[in-house]
Amino acid sequence: MGSAFSDRGRLKLLELAYSLGVTHFDTAPLYGMGEAESLLGKFIQNKRSSLTIATKFGLNPPPLAGYQRLALPVARYLNRRFPEVRRYIDQNRASQNVKTGTNASVSKPQSPNLQPYKVEELEKSLDNSLRKLRSDYVDIYLLHECKLGHIHDDLLAKLEDLVSAGKIISYGLATGKSESSKILNHYPSFKGCVQIGHNVIDGNLESINIENNLLTIIHSVLLPLCSNLNAYFLKDKQALKKWSSELNYDLGKDDAIAKFLLLLSVQQNENGIVLFSSSKLVNIESNLKAINAEDISIEQIEIFKNLISANAKKFQ
Repeated sequence: MGSAFSDRGRLKLLELAYSLGVTHFDTAPLYGMGEAESLLGKFIQNKRSSLTIATKFGLNPPPLAGYQRLALPVARYLNRRFPEVRRYIDQNRASQNVKTGTNASVSKPQSPNLQPYKVEELEKSLDNSLRKLRSDYVDIYLLHECKLGHIHDDLLAKLEDLVSAGKIISYGLATGKSESSKILNHYPSFKGCVQIGHNVIDGNLESINIENNLLTIIHSVLLPLCSNLNAYFLKDKQALKKWSSELNYDLGKDDAIAKFLLLLSVQQNENGIVLFSSSKLVNIESNLKAINAEDISIEQIEIFKNLISANAKKFQ
């Protein structure tokens, strides 16, 4: 939800999404410098039975010194009050990287801590998440950025025990598509869900629609593809005119490209969940209205998919 908002602003974003029909929320110990679960915990009170919540195990935020944690609210206020300062810092960092030709460590955020995928660490992390979420259970408990080598029989047995105990309803993987396929093929007993980044150009997710994947959740369906398409059309007005003509829909409208990308993502993952994130109220409202758009037909979505596939090399 972005670092530019106060807790009050973030809660307002969550309330808007909920009012427009969103009932699944995804978080992790890593998100929001370790504060996202606690914030979601405030939001879900008196709503818990009508929501599904996913959180994760495996990555933790880097430790903050006491003064750094105290400085976070001030930093957020300054970021919100003086956005031009943030833009200057970002531009300066980018400039430094170009000059050196490297990704200098001073311009990178601290790396998250990789939590060993040990049974005792898993339950400890889950209990901490439940405390922050103010909930007795989570609906989906995901192994964050795990690899095949992280999975072992004791871990799977513990996940099943937690299901039996009612502390989690189901579990799954939150890693790459390739690694998810390896794990599901190697461990047929892993009866869980898969959460992966997805580019609509990649197709219809067939590679992970195997028997022991109970649910596919996709994310990152808008960026960077939406930005790339906007840049492509900004440079090539004739392409914009041609696509709009073939679609019988003006892609020059502010939210048109995002609308088509979301609708195509939902079509490609029709039996799963499509995640999106935003720090702007107007974008949340626009994205959710897009999913229920009545001015775009199935035929137009198919034409858009064909145009995307045929011209992918021009804007990727």
